Amino acid sequence: MFKGLTKIAHEHVEGWVRLSEHLYIAPPISGEHSECSAVLLTKRGPVLICGCCHDGIGQRMDQVEDMFGRQPTSIVGGLHLSGSGHQKIGRTLEDLESRGSPHIYTGHCTEPNGMTKLRIRFGLRAVSDLYAGTEIRFDLSHENSKNNGL
Repeated sequence: MFKGLTKIAHEHVEGWVRLSEHLYIAPPISGEHSECSAVLLTKRGPVLICGCCHDGIGQRMDQVEDMFGRQPTSIVGGLHLSGSGHQKIGRTLEDLESRGSPHIYTGHCTEPNGMTKLRIRFGLRAVSDLYAGTEIRFDLSHENSKNNGL
């Protein structure tokens, strides 16, 4: 079907993986889901790039702080608020606010109700839609992480 492409097998990630000077893969957080995320080191601080954050955005943000010494300044990805009630949405809002209210680029599993709640809490400029083809630019950091020995 796709000539010239090689199939890549699933690779389980145990710890942090450094892909380049600025890009890291974070291991799954223990629990029900085995979801990894990525972290891009920028001049403004770490950017968390995630799928659906099934294990909770607060845990993911704390994982970034444990590794790089500060909370993410931006989040790119879903927040798994689809079908969520007021309690889960409220907890997600509190998790984000208590960790510095990063700029959020989200869509997919955040759904319109979650997007509305995020925008009411953090403002229109702090929450951006994320669609296929969206281009986001970040200035890369010249500083090394505190754990640059990976």
